[in-house]
Amino acid sequence: MKKLFSKYVHSTCNPEEASAVIDYLKNKANDPEIISYMEPYWKNQLSNDEEEPKTNPSLFKRIIREINYADNLRLNKKLKLYKTALKIAAVLVVGLIIGSSLLVNNFSSQNIAKDVRHIKTPYGVKTDVSLPDGSVMWINSGSNASFPGKFGKSRNVKLAGEAFFDVKESKKPFIVSTRLGNITVHGTSFNVKAYSDEEYFEVTLVEGSVDIQQNDNKQTVRLKPHQHAYLENNQLKVKSIEPQYYTSWKDGKMIFNKEPFPSFIRKLERWYNIDIEYNDPKLEEMWYSGTIEMETVSEVMDLVSKAASISYSYDNTTRIFTLKSK
Repeated sequence: MKKLFSKYVHSTCNPEEASAVIDYLKNKANDPEIISYMEPYWKNQLSNDEEEPKTNPSLFKRIIREINYADNLRLNKKLKLYKTALKIAAVLVVGLIIGSSLLVNNFSSQNIAKDVRHIKTPYGVKTDVSLPDGSVMWINSGSNASFPGKFGKSRNVKLAGEAFFDVKESKKPFIVSTRLGNITVHGTSFNVKAYSDEEYFEVTLVEGSVDIQQNDNKQTVRLKPHQHAYLENNQLKVKSIEPQYYTSWKDGKMIFNKEPFPSFIRKLERWYNIDIEYNDPKLEEMWYSGTIEMETVSEVMDLVSKAASISYSYDNTTRIFTLKSK
């Protein structure tokens, strides 16, 4: 297993080996062995605290913010030990995100399966990846994406969640498939939101042009720059927007403009990997405007409570925030 950990951290595992490591990590009984396996990488990380990893700087910054947040929730006597554990976790998470890009889906056709790559970003994590044609895909928290290791006559990407694409121009069509609709791209940059646990389907165009086809009724619309398409009553609607409200997440911040409270809370849960509960119908009528960038979740809750008549509490056992109107 020690050799597998080394391969895992350096992203050289095959799919079966990566799955074995992930299963081993999930078992709490293996924690002592995991710490011993990861100690060399942890010591290297400690000796280079001032240097961010070249692998994914934005992910590392996110981990550091989570460390600071965790520090605020723990007793002082536990801070040193917890920081140590999180620094080990940082190495593991970076290895997981890198290694996940090499995992292979089990498709019915073995020839296809060997050439399909799958990326999954858990809540609280965002990453980016270069596609085989040189296009770039930024993947938001709680999302899944898959694509072939080499594009054929068309460039196909499957998405469940949210992603921003900067697509290289080519004669080959670039197609993003979601469960609610497909986007055909003509050399452009755009954002897609289609989470598997929500009925939202949104496409925001920054540059170029895209054709969108809604799956149920085969309705098709073409977007122009600074236009936003969304589903309403199973029909695609289009409006003019400022793209930054829909794309700023890829730059490490969220910008809200009269965001409905339920949507605002859902985005916070994904962004910080937390659970937020509220049963007060008054909160459903509220909206939020503002920018969140480097703030911890506690700082965000403080800002929200000051901006509106809201109080909040946090349960250390369940790790759930509860909101109430004052």
